[in-house]
Amino acid sequence: MLLKCFLFCSVLLSAFVLSALSSYAGLPVGTEAYDDLEYLELKGLLPSAILSTKPISRREMRRLLREARTGLPRHTRSAPSSSVPMLLKRLENRFDTESGRHFNSSVYAKALYSENAPEFSGVNNNGDGPGAGFNARLGARLEGNVGGISLYLNPELRAGEGTATGELVEGYAEFELGPVEIVAGREAMWWGPGAHGALLISNNAAPLDLVRATTTHPAPLPWILSPLGLFKPTFFLARLEENRDFPNANLLGMRLDFKPTPRFRFALSRVFMFGGEGRGSRTG
Repeated sequence: MLLKCFLFCSVLLSAFVLSALSSYAGLPVGTEAYDDLEYLELKGLLPSAILSTKPISRREMRRLLREARTGLPRHTRSAPSSSVPMLLKRLENRFDTESGRHFNSSVYAKALYSENAPEFSGVNNNGDGPGAGFNARLGARLEGNVGGISLYLNPELRAGEGTATGELVEGYAEFELGPVEIVAGREAMWWGPGAHGALLISNNAAPLDLVRATTTHPAPLPWILSPLGLFKPTFFLARLEENRDFPNANLLGMRLDFKPTPRFRFALSRVFMFGGEGRGSRTG
């Protein structure tokens, strides 16, 4: 227990080591800002947004806010009493100011008591299923940038009835190679337009240990494919956990997002599992 507390505190203290960094890490799945972005898209202020594949980078977030600001005068003329200007200003105050900081950090704590193992609190919660009795969570979110590589860490101390464990909920490095964004580490994803669930990939399960590649922002397709509008591909390769029928299996996923018009989008997705220890030696 003391060792786990020491390791957790060491991660917190790393904030001082990272104090000379700049923050550009991604916007984690589950962040309330996604709801605000979807509201702005419904109001017609984000014609180039593709929000059904998460996470997006903070750089993409700021690009979308600039796009919304450009279309705001037209929206204000059609809806003078709208709450959109206040919402947009609040997001700009947070993310435009955040872009000038050297380092971002926050600490959070959660507690829950239930006579039975609760089900509702484990939904879309990065695979964290609280048990019966008292449950407490103490975590930190740390992010920064060094040499063009963005870093994000989300360690968490989880305590229950007679148990205490340290978990790295998410932790990854993110960098750009021209128009391509690459992420390596442990990350949660969400594929689909649903607000409460996704069929293939969501943060209902624990974040994956993966390498992920996508474009930095949606781009128009060339030539005869131009009617398909904006396009954003996403690929990932993940290694699954050891405690399963075939330990350390691999998971490969591909998603192609299209947005032919500002009010219509669709996507093609495919995820499949392969490999794993002992798979070739078993017969059915």
